[in-house]
Amino acid sequence: MNKLLYLICKIGDLLFCCKTKVLPIFFYHSISDNDSNLSISPDAFRAQIEYLKLNGYESIGADEVLKGKIGKKVMISFDDGMRDVAINALPILNKAGFKAVVFLSTDFVNKKAEFCRKESDKNFQMLMEGDIRILAKAGWQIANHFAGHKDLIDLTEAEMHEEYNRAASTLE
Repeated sequence: MNKLLYLICKIGDLLFCCKTKVLPIFFYHSISDNDSNLSISPDAFRAQIEYLKLNGYESIGADEVLKGKIGKKVMISFDDGMRDVAINALPILNKAGFKAVVFLSTDFVNKKAEFCRKESDKNFQMLMEGDIRILAKAGWQIANHFAGHKDLIDLTEAEMHEEYNRAASTLE
């Protein structure tokens, strides 16, 4: 995994030298020892974050991307809002001085990941309201991943707007 991380960062370094704005985005679901395609172990995650830190990278949030502040930075993103992100990833990222963005499916806060396709993945505990407050207080961005984690391709435009707005209302 570190070879892939190295390659991604090296390509970014080469492009930065040319003043091209490139932002590596590291996309995760679960930071756990769970035997799932959605999971990466805390030890492997720690090794990736340590590699980034040792090689001079800093984390960046979506707000900084919109301001064009990229430089030698990475975005760390968590999809869906699995609870182990708060338990396992937060301490690792805090130690490195990194922050992240977590995209929440708001209908599943305080619940299980019933939306997952694999039966065994449906047992993932999702973030609790208190976890979300802790992440926000730590400087993480809490972002909208629509309310019900539905396949957007199956929804009408009006249904997509409703899903987005319902999640936005909950996040506020």
